[in-house]
Amino acid sequence: MSFISTRRLISEAHAAEVMYQVLSAVAYCHSKRVVHRDIRPEHIVVQTGVDRWELKIADFGCATMLDPRKQLTGVLGSTFFLAPEVMRGSYTEKCDLWSCGILMNLLLTGNYPYAGQSEKEVMQMLMTGRAEVQLPAVSNEAQQLLSLLLMKNQKERISATEALQHYWISSRTAHSADLSQVLQRLKSFNAKSQLRDTLLTYISARAATDSDSEALTAAFRAFDTNGDGTISRSELQSASAQMLSNAEVKSLMLALDSNKDGRISYLEFLRAAQDQRKTLSRASLQQAFSSIDQDQDGVLSVEELKQALPSLWSDAQWTGLVAQADRDGDGVIDLREFTMLLLDQY
Repeated sequence: MSFISTRRLISEAHAAEVMYQVLSAVAYCHSKRVVHRDIRPEHIVVQTGVDRWELKIADFGCATMLDPRKQLTGVLGSTFFLAPEVMRGSYTEKCDLWSCGILMNLLLTGNYPYAGQSEKEVMQMLMTGRAEVQLPAVSNEAQQLLSLLLMKNQKERISATEALQHYWISSRTAHSADLSQVLQRLKSFNAKSQLRDTLLTYISARAATDSDSEALTAAFRAFDTNGDGTISRSELQSASAQMLSNAEVKSLMLALDSNKDGRISYLEFLRAAQDQRKTLSRASLQQAFSSIDQDQDGVLSVEELKQALPSLWSDAQWTGLVAQADRDGDGVIDLREFTMLLLDQY
Protein backbone atom coordinates (compact mmCIF):
# COMPACT_ATOMS: atom_id res chain seq x y z
CA MET A 1 0.00 0.00 0.00
CA SER A 2 1.22 3.54 -0.68
CA PHE A 3 2.61 5.10 2.47
CA ILE A 4 1.60 8.69 1.85
CA SER A 5 -1.90 7.75 0.80
CA THR A 6 -2.45 6.41 4.32
CA ARG A 7 -0.75 9.16 6.37
CA ARG A 8 -0.60 12.73 5.14
CA LEU A 9 0.78 15.18 7.71
CA ILE A 10 3.19 13.67 10.23
CA SER A 11 5.61 14.99 12.84
CA GLU A 12 9.17 15.94 11.94
CA ALA A 13 10.46 12.94 13.90
CA HIS A 14 8.30 10.57 11.88
CA ALA A 15 9.12 12.38 8.65
CA ALA A 16 12.82 12.01 9.45
CA GLU A 17 12.34 8.25 9.93
CA VAL A 18 10.57 8.01 6.57
CA MET A 19 13.29 10.03 4.84
CA TYR A 20 15.99 7.95 6.52
CA GLN A 21 14.55 4.77 5.03
CA VAL A 22 13.97 6.32 1.60
CA LEU A 23 17.42 7.92 1.45
CA SER A 24 19.05 4.70 2.66
CA ALA A 25 17.41 2.81 -0.22
CA VAL A 26 18.43 5.54 -2.68
CA ALA A 27 22.03 5.50 -1.38
CA TYR A 28 22.18 1.74 -1.85
CA CYS A 29 20.77 1.98 -5.40
CA HIS A 30 23.25 4.70 -6.29
CA SER A 31 26.14 2.65 -4.88
CA LYS A 32 25.13 0.00 -7.45
CA ARG A 33 24.85 2.69 -10.17
CA VAL A 34 21.05 2.30 -10.32
CA VAL A 35 19.01 5.50 -10.74
CA HIS A 36 15.29 5.18 -9.93
CA ARG A 37 14.07 8.31 -11.79
CA ASP A 38 10.49 8.09 -10.46
CA ILE A 39 10.53 8.49 -6.67
CA ARG A 40 7.10 9.66 -5.54
CA PRO A 41 4.48 8.76 -2.89
CA GLU A 42 2.84 6.05 -4.98
CA HIS A 43 6.17 4.21 -5.12
CA ILE A 44 6.84 4.31 -1.37
CA VAL A 45 5.11 1.31 0.17
CA VAL A 46 4.75 0.34 3.81
CA GLN A 47 5.02 -3.19 5.14
CA THR A 48 1.91 -3.98 7.13
CA GLY A 49 1.75 -5.96 10.34
CA VAL A 50 4.69 -4.37 12.17
CA ASP A 51 4.67 -1.84 15.00
CA ARG A 52 7.07 0.53 13.29
CA TRP A 53 6.99 1.68 9.70
CA GLU A 54 9.04 -0.47 7.34
CA LEU A 55 9.17 1.25 3.97
CA LYS A 56 10.34 0.07 0.58
CA ILE A 57 10.86 1.84 -2.73
CA ALA A 58 8.86 0.07 -5.43
CA ASP A 59 8.32 0.25 -9.21
CA PHE A 60 11.68 0.42 -10.98
CA GLY A 61 10.02 0.71 -14.39
CA CYS A 62 11.79 4.02 -15.12
CA ALA A 63 15.09 3.00 -13.52
CA THR A 64 18.33 2.84 -15.46
CA MET A 65 22.00 2.06 -14.96
CA LEU A 66 24.30 5.05 -14.57
CA ASP A 67 27.31 5.28 -16.87
CA PRO A 68 29.83 7.52 -15.04
CA ARG A 69 31.25 8.61 -18.40
CA LYS A 70 28.07 10.28 -19.64
CA GLN A 71 24.90 12.03 -18.50
CA LEU A 72 21.45 10.47 -18.48
CA THR A 73 18.76 11.55 -20.96
CA GLY A 74 15.01 11.07 -21.29
CA VAL A 75 12.16 12.76 -19.43
CA LEU A 76 10.64 10.12 -17.15
CA GLY A 77 8.65 10.31 -13.94
CA SER A 78 5.88 12.42 -12.44
CA THR A 79 5.93 16.14 -13.27
CA PHE A 80 5.78 17.40 -9.69
CA PHE A 81 8.84 15.30 -8.77
CA LEU A 82 11.00 15.97 -11.83
CA ALA A 83 14.33 17.71 -11.25
CA PRO A 84 14.95 20.83 -13.41
CA GLU A 85 17.89 19.21 -15.21
CA VAL A 86 15.69 16.29 -16.31
CA MET A 87 13.62 18.74 -18.35
CA ARG A 88 16.86 20.01 -19.91
CA GLY A 89 17.66 16.44 -20.99
CA SER A 90 21.03 15.95 -19.28
CA TYR A 91 21.25 14.74 -15.71
CA THR A 92 22.83 12.34 -13.18
CA GLU A 93 21.67 10.26 -10.21
CA LYS A 94 21.13 13.56 -8.35
CA CYS A 95 17.68 13.74 -9.98
CA ASP A 96 16.57 11.22 -7.35
CA LEU A 97 17.63 13.61 -4.58
CA TRP A 98 15.43 16.39 -5.97
CA SER A 99 12.52 13.95 -5.91
CA CYS A 100 13.41 13.11 -2.28
CA GLY A 101 13.28 16.82 -1.47
CA ILE A 102 9.80 17.15 -2.97
CA LEU A 103 8.75 14.05 -1.03
CA MET A 104 10.12 15.48 2.23
CA ASN A 105 8.26 18.75 1.67
CA LEU A 106 5.06 16.83 1.00
CA LEU A 107 5.50 14.83 4.21
CA LEU A 108 5.99 17.95 6.31
CA THR A 109 3.31 20.16 4.78
CA GLY A 110 0.99 18.08 2.63
CA ASN A 111 1.83 20.41 -0.28
CA TYR A 112 4.34 20.76 -3.08
CA PRO A 113 6.90 23.58 -2.69
CA TYR A 114 5.99 25.26 -6.00
CA ALA A 115 4.00 28.42 -6.53
CA GLY A 116 2.37 26.73 -9.53
CA GLN A 117 -0.55 24.47 -8.72
CA SER A 118 -1.07 22.61 -11.98
CA GLU A 119 1.19 20.18 -13.85
CA LYS A 120 1.24 22.56 -16.79
CA GLU A 121 2.44 25.46 -14.63
CA VAL A 122 5.12 23.37 -12.93
CA MET A 123 6.27 21.92 -16.27
CA GLN A 124 6.63 25.46 -17.66
CA MET A 125 8.61 26.54 -14.60
CA LEU A 126 10.94 23.55 -14.92
CA MET A 127 11.48 24.09 -18.65
CA THR A 128 12.26 27.79 -18.27
CA GLY A 129 14.49 27.36 -15.22
CA ARG A 130 12.08 29.28 -12.98
CA ALA A 131 11.34 26.33 -10.69
CA GLU A 132 11.68 28.31 -7.46
CA VAL A 133 10.78 26.37 -4.35
CA GLN A 134 9.26 27.85 -1.23
CA LEU A 135 10.63 26.45 2.03
CA PRO A 136 7.86 25.66 4.55
CA ALA A 137 7.56 26.90 8.13
CA VAL A 138 9.34 23.97 9.77
CA SER A 139 12.49 23.68 11.89
CA ASN A 140 15.68 25.35 10.69
CA GLU A 141 17.34 21.94 10.33
CA ALA A 142 14.52 20.68 8.11
CA GLN A 143 14.67 23.83 5.98
CA GLN A 144 18.42 23.45 5.60
CA LEU A 145 18.17 19.84 4.42
CA LEU A 146 15.33 20.74 2.06
CA SER A 147 17.40 23.54 0.54
CA LEU A 148 20.30 21.11 -0.03
CA LEU A 149 18.03 18.53 -1.64
CA LEU A 150 16.31 21.13 -3.82
CA MET A 151 19.40 22.86 -5.18
CA LYS A 152 18.64 23.73 -8.81
CA ASN A 153 22.28 23.09 -9.75
CA GLN A 154 22.66 19.32 -9.55
CA LYS A 155 26.40 19.64 -8.91
CA GLU A 156 25.65 21.52 -5.68
CA ARG A 157 22.87 19.18 -4.63
CA ILE A 158 23.56 16.90 -1.67
CA SER A 159 24.04 13.15 -2.25
CA ALA A 160 21.94 10.47 -0.56
CA THR A 161 24.85 9.42 1.66
CA GLU A 162 25.48 13.04 2.68
CA ALA A 163 21.78 13.59 3.37
CA LEU A 164 21.75 10.60 5.73
CA GLN A 165 24.45 12.30 7.82
CA HIS A 166 22.52 15.57 8.07
CA TYR A 167 21.63 16.58 11.62
CA TRP A 168 17.88 16.64 10.89
CA ILE A 169 18.08 12.93 10.03
CA SER A 170 20.71 11.71 12.49
CA SER A 171 19.27 13.50 15.55
CA ARG A 172 15.81 11.99 15.05
CA THR A 173 16.59 8.43 13.97
CA ALA A 174 18.48 6.64 16.73
CA HIS A 175 18.56 2.94 15.90
CA SER A 176 19.53 0.61 18.70
CA ALA A 177 19.32 -3.15 19.10
CA ASP A 178 20.71 -5.97 21.20
CA LEU A 179 23.44 -7.27 18.91
CA SER A 180 24.76 -10.12 21.06
CA GLN A 181 22.36 -12.80 19.76
CA VAL A 182 22.72 -11.59 16.17
CA LEU A 183 26.51 -11.69 16.43
CA GLN A 184 26.37 -15.26 17.75
CA ARG A 185 24.40 -16.29 14.65
CA LEU A 186 26.77 -14.41 12.37
CA LYS A 187 29.79 -16.10 13.97
CA SER A 188 28.25 -19.56 13.56
CA PHE A 189 27.48 -19.01 9.88
CA ASN A 190 29.66 -20.98 7.48
CA ALA A 191 29.95 -20.08 3.80
CA LYS A 192 30.73 -23.34 2.01
CA SER A 193 29.01 -23.34 -1.37
CA GLN A 194 28.06 -20.46 -3.66
CA LEU A 195 24.82 -22.17 -4.65
CA ARG A 196 23.96 -23.01 -1.04
CA ASP A 197 24.67 -19.43 0.09
CA THR A 198 22.50 -18.00 -2.69
CA LEU A 199 19.67 -20.40 -1.86
CA LEU A 200 19.97 -19.52 1.84
CA THR A 201 19.56 -15.85 0.95
CA TYR A 202 16.46 -16.66 -1.12
CA ILE A 203 14.91 -18.82 1.62
CA SER A 204 15.78 -16.40 4.44
CA ALA A 205 13.97 -13.56 2.70
CA ARG A 206 10.88 -15.76 2.19
CA ALA A 207 10.91 -17.32 5.67
CA ALA A 208 11.28 -14.10 7.67
CA THR A 209 8.08 -13.13 9.51
CA ASP A 210 7.12 -9.50 10.11
CA SER A 211 8.51 -9.65 13.67
CA ASP A 212 11.72 -11.30 12.42
CA SER A 213 12.15 -8.60 9.78
CA GLU A 214 11.58 -5.82 12.31
CA ALA A 215 14.20 -7.18 14.73
CA LEU A 216 16.77 -7.96 12.04
CA THR A 217 16.25 -4.59 10.35
CA ALA A 218 16.88 -2.85 13.68
CA ALA A 219 20.05 -4.89 14.15
CA PHE A 220 21.22 -4.15 10.60
CA ARG A 221 20.70 -0.42 11.14
CA ALA A 222 22.65 -0.55 14.38
CA PHE A 223 25.62 -1.80 12.35
CA ASP A 224 24.96 0.42 9.30
CA THR A 225 25.77 3.70 11.04
CA ASN A 226 25.98 5.81 7.87
CA GLY A 227 22.68 4.45 6.55
CA ASP A 228 23.93 3.57 3.07
CA GLY A 229 22.30 0.14 3.09
CA THR A 230 25.50 -1.86 3.60
CA ILE A 231 27.82 -2.72 6.50
CA SER A 232 31.50 -1.94 6.04
CA ARG A 233 34.28 -3.63 7.97
CA SER A 234 34.84 -0.48 10.05
CA GLU A 235 31.11 -0.29 10.90
CA LEU A 236 31.06 -3.95 11.94
CA GLN A 237 34.19 -3.43 14.00
CA SER A 238 32.84 -0.31 15.69
CA ALA A 239 29.42 -1.77 16.57
CA SER A 240 30.86 -5.01 17.95
CA ALA A 241 34.00 -3.63 19.58
CA GLN A 242 33.19 -5.13 22.99
CA MET A 243 32.09 -8.50 21.61
CA LEU A 244 34.40 -9.41 18.71
CA SER A 245 38.15 -9.33 18.26
CA ASN A 246 39.70 -7.79 15.14
CA ALA A 247 40.43 -11.30 13.86
CA GLU A 248 36.79 -12.33 14.32
CA VAL A 249 35.60 -9.21 12.47
CA LYS A 250 37.92 -10.03 9.58
CA SER A 251 36.68 -13.64 9.53
CA LEU A 252 33.04 -12.50 9.56
CA MET A 253 33.56 -10.15 6.64
CA LEU A 254 35.12 -12.97 4.60
CA ALA A 255 32.25 -15.34 5.44
CA LEU A 256 29.34 -12.94 4.92
CA ASP A 257 30.52 -10.87 1.94
CA SER A 258 29.50 -13.37 -0.73
CA ASN A 259 30.08 -11.08 -3.73
CA LYS A 260 33.42 -9.88 -2.33
CA ASP A 261 32.71 -6.17 -2.76
CA GLY A 262 34.03 -5.34 0.71
CA ARG A 263 30.60 -4.67 2.23
CA ILE A 264 27.74 -6.71 3.68
CA SER A 265 24.37 -6.07 2.03
CA TYR A 266 21.07 -6.54 3.87
CA LEU A 267 20.39 -9.83 2.10
CA GLU A 268 23.86 -11.14 2.95
CA PHE A 269 23.25 -10.12 6.55
CA LEU A 270 19.77 -11.67 6.61
CA ARG A 271 21.08 -14.96 5.25
CA ALA A 272 23.43 -15.36 8.22
CA ALA A 273 21.45 -13.60 10.98
CA GLN A 274 18.13 -15.38 10.44
CA ASP A 275 17.31 -18.20 12.86
CA GLN A 276 18.50 -21.23 10.89
CA ARG A 277 15.99 -23.53 12.61
CA LYS A 278 13.23 -21.55 10.92
CA THR A 279 15.05 -20.98 7.64
CA LEU A 280 15.93 -24.65 7.24
CA SER A 281 12.72 -26.15 8.59
CA ARG A 282 11.08 -28.85 6.48
CA ALA A 283 8.20 -26.50 5.63
CA SER A 284 10.50 -23.66 4.52
CA LEU A 285 12.61 -25.96 2.33
CA GLN A 286 9.53 -27.53 0.73
CA GLN A 287 7.99 -24.10 0.02
CA ALA A 288 11.24 -22.76 -1.44
CA PHE A 289 11.68 -25.85 -3.63
CA SER A 290 8.13 -25.58 -4.95
CA SER A 291 8.47 -21.86 -5.67
CA ILE A 292 11.62 -22.46 -7.77
CA ASP A 293 10.16 -25.55 -9.51
CA GLN A 294 8.10 -23.56 -12.02
CA ASP A 295 6.84 -26.54 -14.05
CA GLN A 296 6.17 -28.54 -10.87
CA ASP A 297 7.91 -31.64 -12.23
CA GLY A 298 9.63 -32.36 -8.91
CA VAL A 299 13.16 -31.35 -9.96
CA LEU A 300 15.06 -28.08 -10.36
CA SER A 301 16.75 -27.44 -13.68
CA VAL A 302 19.56 -24.98 -14.31
CA GLU A 303 17.09 -22.67 -16.10
CA GLU A 304 14.65 -22.68 -13.18
CA LEU A 305 17.43 -21.87 -10.72
CA LYS A 306 18.72 -19.07 -12.97
CA GLN A 307 15.25 -17.48 -13.10
CA ALA A 308 14.71 -17.64 -9.33
CA LEU A 309 18.25 -16.70 -8.28
CA PRO A 310 19.52 -13.86 -10.48
CA SER A 311 23.31 -13.72 -10.50
CA LEU A 312 26.29 -12.85 -12.67
CA TRP A 313 27.34 -16.47 -13.09
CA SER A 314 27.95 -17.76 -16.60
CA ASP A 315 26.10 -20.78 -18.00
CA ALA A 316 29.19 -22.91 -17.43
CA GLN A 317 29.42 -21.78 -13.80
CA TRP A 318 25.74 -22.54 -13.25
CA THR A 319 26.19 -26.04 -14.66
CA GLY A 320 29.20 -26.59 -12.41
CA LEU A 321 27.36 -25.38 -9.30
CA VAL A 322 24.36 -27.59 -9.98
CA ALA A 323 26.69 -30.55 -10.56
CA GLN A 324 28.05 -30.10 -7.02
CA ALA A 325 24.58 -30.73 -5.59
CA ASP A 326 23.45 -33.27 -8.20
CA ARG A 327 24.41 -36.46 -6.38
CA ASP A 328 22.89 -38.90 -8.90
CA GLY A 329 24.31 -37.07 -11.93
CA ASP A 330 21.04 -36.61 -13.84
CA GLY A 331 21.62 -32.90 -14.45
CA VAL A 332 18.86 -31.65 -12.14
CA ILE A 333 18.33 -31.26 -8.39
CA ASP A 334 15.53 -33.21 -6.74
CA LEU A 335 14.02 -32.39 -3.33
CA ARG A 336 16.33 -34.83 -1.51
CA GLU A 337 19.45 -33.30 -3.09
CA PHE A 338 18.09 -29.81 -2.46
CA THR A 339 17.51 -30.62 1.23
CA MET A 340 20.93 -32.23 1.65
CA LEU A 341 22.62 -29.21 0.06
CA LEU A 342 20.85 -26.74 2.33
CA LEU A 343 21.38 -28.83 5.46
CA ASP A 344 25.06 -29.12 4.54
CA GLN A 345 24.93 -32.91 4.38
CA TYR A 346 27.43 -33.67 1.61
